[in-house]
Amino acid sequence: STFFPDPDVETTSVDGRVRFGVSATTFAGVRDGVGTSASDTGTNDTAISIRSTATTDQWDLMDRGIYVFDTSSITDGSTIDSGTFSVVCGGNNGNNFSQTMDVVLSTTAANTSLAASDYEGTVGNTTLQSDTQTAFASITCDGVTYTDHTLNATGLTNVSSTAVTKFGLKGSSDRTNTAPTWSSNLTAGKQIMTAENAGTSTDPKLAVTYT
Repeated sequence: STFFPDPDVETTSVDGRVRFGVSATTFAGVRDGVGTSASDTGTNDTAISIRSTATTDQWDLMDRGIYVFDTSSITDGSTIDSGTFSVVCGGNNGNNFSQTMDVVLSTTAANTSLAASDYEGTVGNTTLQSDTQTAFASITCDGVTYTDHTLNATGLTNVSSTAVTKFGLKGSSDRTNTAPTWSSNLTAGKQIMTAENAGTSTDPKLAVTYT
């Protein structure tokens, strides 16, 4: 089975991004801070990013992608044999700071909408759900090509057969809580196509094989 988030108006699932964006602060401040905005209606949101300022060792932006799938149609008690989480990059905001696209769990207060507070909920989600960590510079951002992430054993156990499955995307520095080597006014960021686009040919998707 292949699952997609709902487009707006959502009924059982959602996708989008949550953001921390303020004036210059430390890496810890931007990573662990209180979320300032969320978007679940855009068609091509900046879903993973980090941005430096002109002030040494200061940062002012971080984004995290959130992708909720209604997987309750999987027969309860099934064994999840394999799974692939895939997204399409629709725009490149920069390949700086040697980042990789990492798949983690996401945490949301609601299944059908995103809130700025969901940013804080995702801080502790650091366990890789896929061993595929794609370097930003290797991601094709043509609005068509999928970047695939094969779920590892941990990711497979987190596919729900009774409710929704929640995955997320983070840059590697965000996930590992390791500040990149600072350089002035640079960005590492990727825009991800969402379910708000017509059809499903570029939607985030979760393909699952089960018995």
